[in-house]
Amino acid sequence: MSNLPTDFSACESSDFSYLFYVKNGTSIAYLKSSSTTENNKTIYSTNNVTVGSNLVTTASPRISAVAYSARNGDKEIRLYYVEKLPNVETYQLKELCRTDKRVGGEFRQGDWFPGSLNDNNVYCKKDSLISANVEEGKGDLKVFFVDINGSPGIAWVMMETETWTWKTVKNVAW
Repeated sequence: MSNLPTDFSACESSDFSYLFYVKNGTSIAYLKSSSTTENNKTIYSTNNVTVGSNLVTTASPRISAVAYSARNGDKEIRLYYVEKLPNVETYQLKELCRTDKRVGGEFRQGDWFPGSLNDNNVYCKKDSLISANVEEGKGDLKVFFVDINGSPGIAWVMMETETWTWKTVKNVAW
């Protein structure tokens, strides 16, 4: 059996490249570059995604990451994954957030914390595909997924707010 990830998602933020993936089938990890400028001397380090001292785990190998600059200049990373709810065979789309703040001429890496999407009970298939996008400086942050009925779903939030909306995209075929 191979330990290769079945999915990964990359973004650039705070002068570094990040490649997020699911390690050993359950825990979320990432490779972080030594700089944004890629060359033969760029080094990548392996890191686990943790909230506090707890490893973040997922029910599915599918993840999606997006990065953007907030209006106040902070750098934001959002990570989306699937979590199994306790005691039931139901799966929920989850969000982790990290805010890097500028201190002097550099960005100080923030801690991971649960995002506001988590409070909205967005249910999905266990092996849902996930894709997130954001239009820099305006518009919505959007997360596309497969809902519990196998239809395309979309969750979105206006930039700089925390109130998510979601729907199933109706009358479309894959």
